[in-house]
Amino acid sequence: MKLQAVLQKKWGISIELLVFFIIAMSTIQLGVTIPLLVALFIISMKTRQLKWIDVGFDTSDIKLKHFIVGILIAGFYQIIFYYIIEPGINLWLPPANIDSIGSIKGNLGKLITWVLISWTIAAVFEELIFRGYLINRLTDLLGNSLFSKAISIILAGLAFGFVHYYQGMHGIISAGVFGVFQSILFFLNKKKLVIPMITHGTFDTISFLTLYMGMQ
Repeated sequence: MKLQAVLQKKWGISIELLVFFIIAMSTIQLGVTIPLLVALFIISMKTRQLKWIDVGFDTSDIKLKHFIVGILIAGFYQIIFYYIIEPGINLWLPPANIDSIGSIKGNLGKLITWVLISWTIAAVFEELIFRGYLINRLTDLLGNSLFSKAISIILAGLAFGFVHYYQGMHGIISAGVFGVFQSILFFLNKKKLVIPMITHGTFDTISFLTLYMGMQ
């Protein structure tokens, strides 16, 4: 049986997803985890002969109105995280460990570096992996019922959270909640990626700007 046929079977999808979650929830360095997940995504997509549009990325969706929507949603996220999510997590856990980011406060060079990372690795690759690829494969396995979508959203959030294990439990939970929000947005946007990508990039950019200005 050809690999393409295997990856169309429920058991083949299950094995593929198992490999994904083993990688995502391991303690491998992020610089290794993301490339491995990208490789799995590309191999799966090429084997199944899919195009970028099949996983939700369509360059015709890159429009000014979508940038405006993504920016507004990111601003809403920031309010929710600043006033509700983060204070709630802080009641039980110490702050997230962001030592790997380095000191951004007042350092324009590092700010620019991390903003560029926000709009490439985070906004593009992470959304392709955790929304465009993972959500669609979970849907292939579980179906399109409301219950199945809810399970897919939770599982995608869990995987996204554990990729941020280097930030400690606080970071895992915070990133997991963000992943849930993004997965819901992906479904609400008819499984298209441009607005989630813009939202992700903007959210991270605002976060790095607050670090630069010493507001965190």
